[in-house]
Amino acid sequence: MVDYLSQRRKVLFYYCDYADQRSLDPSNVFGALAKQALERLSTIPDALGREIEQADYDGDRISDPQNALHILRRSIGLLSGQMHIVFDGIDEVSESSKRILYDSFRSLLDNPILRIKLFITGREEVEELLHIKQTIAFSKILVSQIVISQDIESYVRASTRNRIDSGALAIQDPLLERLIVERLVQGAKGM
Repeated sequence: MVDYLSQRRKVLFYYCDYADQRSLDPSNVFGALAKQALERLSTIPDALGREIEQADYDGDRISDPQNALHILRRSIGLLSGQMHIVFDGIDEVSESSKRILYDSFRSLLDNPILRIKLFITGREEVEELLHIKQTIAFSKILVSQIVISQDIESYVRASTRNRIDSGALAIQDPLLERLIVERLVQGAKGM
């Protein structure tokens, strides 16, 4: 029987929300992942606690992404066994943040002491931008543009209908409703 609780404790996850700019910042990414790792410990070693306290903060987060990455690396190192990191939506972050994230994830994967498996969702360029060593197993799952477009169309259709029913969108002509849905789906371009 699989011990699901212990398996869940070995997964760190992060979701990039394009509508929340804070979620797209590498310092927040590494800080949130480190926090999840630290929450799995019964005690935090004094040295790491001091490092966290002495880190430069700008409001709610560690201001330097490399410092936040260091704390993440140390936090994962304190956990036993293999860790899984799930990172959803890397294609939502800016190009400069992508570079920081890719370089940082690569450094975590290249560290032989840390036993990490990484699951990243994003568009096709993930593989070429991550530049992982050939000795590291890599798989990709492609989702076709048709499937994505169908999901988008379904969402846009339901959302438009909901707005019409609630009175937030006032249109009388069913052809106009169909045109709105078609144009929004075309404008999304599979995103």
